Amino acid sequence: MNYQEFKKQLMPELDKKMAEIGFIRKKTSTPTYWKFPNEDERLAWVVCLNFSHRGNPLFDVLITPYWIPCQHKDEPFPRGVGYLGHLSPEGFGHGQHTWWTKTPEGAQKSIQEVVDALSGPGLEWFQQYSTPERLLKEIPSAKLAADLGYYQQASELYRKKLKSSFANLLIEKKTTHATPYDSVRDWEKERHERIIEEYGEVFLKLGSSATDYERELCLVESETLKEEKDKYQKDLEADPRSRWYKSQVKYCEVRIDELKQKLDE
Repeated sequence: MNYQEFKKQLMPELDKKMAEIGFIRKKTSTPTYWKFPNEDERLAWVVCLNFSHRGNPLFDVLITPYWIPCQHKDEPFPRGVGYLGHLSPEGFGHGQHTWWTKTPEGAQKSIQEVVDALSGPGLEWFQQYSTPERLLKEIPSAKLAADLGYYQQASELYRKKLKSSFANLLIEKKTTHATPYDSVRDWEKERHERIIEEYGEVFLKLGSSATDYERELCLVESETLKEEKDKYQKDLEADPRSRWYKSQVKYCEVRIDELKQKLDE
């Protein structure tokens, strides 16, 4: 049976079995379930049955711990989830496993196998993320650290994110390739602006001023451009005819000088 047949005939049974082990489905018509293991319900354990987009009678199971405030603001939970990996009958970390739904009997067997894998080795794997603090330790996140009040750690993580974002924007704004960069540029800039805003909130909580933060932004961008310029310079030496590498190096040099003047003021 394909996904539509599965959804109509077997989703209620799957919902019931998942609820018995604490995973619920709501606000979505897809077989995506989550469980709140901690009194802080910003932490969720998410399980998603990932059916074939081509209509084939099969699915795999994606699982992840998730900090709800990290979702993209334009996407309803849990669509913004970044999955850690796949569930197999042995639990997590054993590679991708495919469950088949060719027949109603086969689909019911697959459902029971998924529930058994989750209630045993799956839940054991999830336990390492049973509190926000344990999640932060295992998967460091700037947003999570800030939400929990660990502002120094959040500041360090946001600084890394901002440097990475400056490097990505460097590729975006100066490319001359006929590639689909235009389709993602607005999203990339929006993400960049969000990092700057969130980093600023943390930076100020550590006792610095708005002026200090403006200087910090210049420093981070300058550091990033110097590192990227060195990389592009090496690429240019390997391919001296590349007009794109030349334009990247030139942009970095000009922008670094502009930032130096700001920092010297």
